[in-house]
Amino acid sequence: AMTRRMLRRPQVQEMLSIGKNTLTRWIQTGHFPRPVRLGPRAVGWPVEQVEGWLANRAPTVPGQRAPVEAADGRAEALEAALRQRVAEAEGCRARDVRVNVDPVTQRVKVAVNAGAGAHR
Repeated sequence: AMTRRMLRRPQVQEMLSIGKNTLTRWIQTGHFPRPVRLGPRAVGWPVEQVEGWLANRAPTVPGQRAPVEAADGRAEALEAALRQRVAEAEGCRARDVRVNVDPVTQRVKVAVNAGAGAHR
């Protein structure tokens, strides 16, 4: 039988330029394949699987807009509407609301700038 080269967690993290918590979250949310059990205390991924995942995922650079957003202006419109709704709920200005979309998971984070109190 041909032995497949397996990558351990630190190697995978380095290949993906992510930390341990991010890798764990990606596995839990189904954005990255689950590892194969190699022993009672060891897991790994076949090198072809990680390379395949890297080749097939949308090419994004930290800070770059995800391809879904670049496709049309709808994401920008949604973002503006979201900012406005949060601003109304929080009693602040829309410009004090930060919206961040994770390029890989597409998870949206919303935050209100500190000190952006009741501007009603």
